[in-house]
Amino acid sequence: LGACASCKAPIGRPSSCSYCFQLVNLSHAGLESRFRGLQPVVMRNGLSSGTYFALREPVAHEVERLVLKESNSAFVHTVVPSFASGAFLGAGVSTVVYPLSVAKSRAHVSLGGPHQSLCSLLSEVVKERGSIGGLYSGCGVNVFRTLIGWGIVNVVYDLAGDLELLFQPRHNKAAD
Repeated sequence: LGACASCKAPIGRPSSCSYCFQLVNLSHAGLESRFRGLQPVVMRNGLSSGTYFALREPVAHEVERLVLKESNSAFVHTVVPSFASGAFLGAGVSTVVYPLSVAKSRAHVSLGGPHQSLCSLLSEVVKERGSIGGLYSGCGVNVFRTLIGWGIVNVVYDLAGDLELLFQPRHNKAAD
């Protein structure tokens, strides 16, 4: 799933497309420049999606078990664990893979120049920022954004799944 999202790598963000086309003459740049930063995108999206979907339900059940013992509200038992698992997993996973996002951004900045490997992109950032911790510069804002964003996405995902169940045809056991 995460690797499939990386197929839009030649396009990137629509708002930056016209800028990219102005910056690089695509007829001479070659196929490689159109997919600049693809490796970190595939790695980031694949690791993120796999980890997120593998741990989403177990984390939600653990939140419900630990925090919500006393509540009888269906809303609290449905939305709170869903939001918490989405928020914490999204923030945790995005923090772990944040250096890959930094590498992708660095690859996009060097558009038109020579292709660089993932290791050279990361080492360039480390040298420029003075330490390995520099790979996490700006990560705090990303954590805050993903806490809210992935919490909401997870709740909507779960509620949409519940709505789907409402519209499925029921089997008549008497007819079987």
